[in-house]
Amino acid sequence: MLFNSVNADTGEKYHSNAQSYYRQIRAISDRLCREHGLSVIVRGEPSKAVSYVEWLRQSRGQATFRSLLEADLREAIQDANDLGHFFLLMEHKGYEIKHGARLGFRLRGQDRFMIPGRKNPLFTEDGIRITIQGNLSAIEAGRRPAVLPRTAYRPYTPHPKYKGFLALYVHYLYLLGKIGQRQYPPRMTARLRQEAMKAERYREQFSFLRENNITGPDDMTAFLARTEETLASLTKQRTICNVWKKRRKRLYLALADTEALAPARKLYEDGLSGMEAEFAQYLEAVSTLEQCGIPREQLISEKAQVYQQLAELNRQIRQERKKLALCREILDRIPQIETELQKTEAREKEVRSDEYRRR
Repeated sequence: MLFNSVNADTGEKYHSNAQSYYRQIRAISDRLCREHGLSVIVRGEPSKAVSYVEWLRQSRGQATFRSLLEADLREAIQDANDLGHFFLLMEHKGYEIKHGARLGFRLRGQDRFMIPGRKNPLFTEDGIRITIQGNLSAIEAGRRPAVLPRTAYRPYTPHPKYKGFLALYVHYLYLLGKIGQRQYPPRMTARLRQEAMKAERYREQFSFLRENNITGPDDMTAFLARTEETLASLTKQRTICNVWKKRRKRLYLALADTEALAPARKLYEDGLSGMEAEFAQYLEAVSTLEQCGIPREQLISEKAQVYQQLAELNRQIRQERKKLALCREILDRIPQIETELQKTEAREKEVRSDEYRRR
């Protein structure tokens, strides 16, 4: 719906806000849609944003790439023994996996990686690991969370204004003392919010110092040295694993191709046209595995172990880097904290001296 925001007769300009949108623009738009037989968005619980193509396919009852990916993820999680085995199963289903801060998946031929962990914490690396170790049905039933849930965003809904008899009864109950005036929490200013965030950060730093028994600069220096040494060792181990994975890349891809292209082979053998390229790729993968001289079961087990080891090393490296960042932040904050303490003590001393003079 399009309209001119400036009244041509009076020159008044329309200013949009949540109240005017839901009470005026949204109501007029819904009425016009109903009059012309168009769909109307029903207000309810806030839903996750999806692309137009995905929404269109969902409204028609058709499968989307995201729904297919989530179905494959659930099946792989159900069948996997550990995280490395899960990655192996997803590659055998024809997905490329991007490791990093968030897991990304894409089918061969797709341009972009899909990151399902953005919408569902079950599909993050930690969620997948915990789910494999636990029970998928218990997590999906809601008896226990896969990871710590974040507070869901809820849009502002204005409090309803009572009219007529309802307003009369509310006013009468208020006069009788049966209900009280609504109490609003004090509004937090921007400065107060910054101070609250700073206090929370200081509390986290204090807990870190206490847990690691760091009481002075010498302890901090020793802890930094140990952490950097551990990080260097983990990085070296990850490099060795990546080198081994790169050497075996041709065999690992052949393993994935034989599993992912098995349905295409069957369709080609049944006489379906258009499967010539997939069948040729399948035969090439089978030939590669036969020429390598390594039993297939051994290669599958080795690949799962390498993937599991890489996932564990990445997790440990992230933890060590977080410790280093926290240590450097503490070292940077110590002079500032000392300065603030000196100022506070000087003010308290001045206040005590003023009180002494008044006596």
